Amino acid sequence: MPGVTITDMGVKFGLNGVDNATVSFDHVRIPRENHMNKYADVTPEGEFVCDIKRNPQRFFKTTERLLSGRMCIAALALGCSKGAIYTALKYSQIRKSIGPEGESTVPIFDYQLQQNALMPLLARTIALQVQFNSSCAIFANPVGKEFELLSICCITKTMMGWNCERVASVGRERCGGMGYLAIARFSEYIAMAHAALTAEGDNRVLMAKIVKDIITDVTKNGRKLPEAKLNVKTQIGTFSDVTQLDTLVDLLRFREKTLFIRLTTRMAALKKSGKSTFEVMMRNVSDNIQDLAMAYGERLTIESCAAVLSQFKNAENRKVFEYVFRLFAMETVKQNLGFYLVEGAVSRTAASALIETEKAVVKVVASHANELLDSLNIMSDALYTPLATDYERYYSAPNYGEVHGARL
Repeated sequence: MPGVTITDMGVKFGLNGVDNATVSFDHVRIPRENHMNKYADVTPEGEFVCDIKRNPQRFFKTTERLLSGRMCIAALALGCSKGAIYTALKYSQIRKSIGPEGESTVPIFDYQLQQNALMPLLARTIALQVQFNSSCAIFANPVGKEFELLSICCITKTMMGWNCERVASVGRERCGGMGYLAIARFSEYIAMAHAALTAEGDNRVLMAKIVKDIITDVTKNGRKLPEAKLNVKTQIGTFSDVTQLDTLVDLLRFREKTLFIRLTTRMAALKKSGKSTFEVMMRNVSDNIQDLAMAYGERLTIESCAAVLSQFKNAENRKVFEYVFRLFAMETVKQNLGFYLVEGAVSRTAASALIETEKAVVKVVASHANELLDSLNIMSDALYTPLATDYERYYSAPNYGEVHGARL
């Protein structure tokens, strides 16, 4: 149309369908009744009216409509994570390397290096699947969670995107040179992951939004901070073993609450010293904000997992998934051991024991890897790659099987 210009922002490096673009109007009249006017309007007399007085609040209110898109991005990232971990694990079970007799007789999945790299990622992906299901239920019916809905959708999106990047990158590496081939599809998963880190809001910016809303929800809406069932410092801090699920749940709750108090206390002190809100947020507490948002998401995840676990009717299945959820939580605590040791929440003895226990739990989870992949309902045909099937037969066929139909 005359006066309307649409410009693409350029070719993307993987997922070119991401629809960023610009549209501009030059001397184009848009009828008043065709304005997008849910939150603001123009009267027949030409007066702009809006109940939301401040421009920043008006902007954030409008962008809240991106929540459904964030849930879609989370779903895409989760699907890619499942595809990547499926390929990495199936290839690991097929690919043989040097055994004790010096010949290629042992699947690389049997190696501790392979299991320690992939099993925590499988556990985190399963735990995030549970969290995603919980978030979808809240999105469909947010009664009682109205003020928290935005934070839940945002943290779901950011955690899924970052997990997708880790699973795709580590999975590609653990498949060696075969994982570098385009037919392995890791390049597609990595490209999708990086799109997910940015689409519907940059992850790091969303983390700041999450914390801003958490602070508002707690200070103005009366939401309670998570409480550990046990006293973490005087009780759990004396334990020699902190790897049981109930204890791990308490530790994740403790971390979120402690980081919240630490952040808000520091922000108040900085503002009292004369620093502006911008100065405080952008130049003094950025790392604290990111840590708190992730602690919030990981606490939501482990609580969702514990709730699902209580619904299992089959005792054997419940035991397997308890190992999976413990592995997710142990890896989370291990990544933040400095925090727990400084706070006196985990003793040095328990920290050392946690590292060794995690290795043992990895072996248990690895023994159920195929059943756990089945539980993720992965469409292996849709995610086809020869690495996850009989790759030797595929590559022994002329033209690598493509011409003669050796797709397996």
